[in-house]
Amino acid sequence: FWLKRAIPPSVTCTMRFSLSVIVSAGAWWTSDAGLKAQVAARAPVKPITISLDLDQAPADRWKVLQGDARFATYKQDLTNYIGNYVPKALLPLLANIVAGLRKAFYA
Repeated sequence: FWLKRAIPPSVTCTMRFSLSVIVSAGAWWTSDAGLKAQVAARAPVKPITISLDLDQAPADRWKVLQGDARFATYKQDLTNYIGNYVPKALLPLLANIVAGLRKAFYA
């Protein structure tokens, strides 16, 4: 009740217009046959679970991943993933920044 009086009519009108735009735009993408086919083709993926001992020192608690084959190529996989979004000329700069963070988090 108090909220209705606190909102000026122009804001209420804007909110109604925005909501109608969102609702009408939402109906469009849900009826896209290509998107529906993409979603239907996806298979569920079971998430990876890892147990960490938080009583260990920060530098030691992640060592559990060293022996895990799923993470054997994580550096290269991450570099390739980032390379899709970051220009290749900036990758060495980004690598230097990340290397500098190592001591900040695992001191």
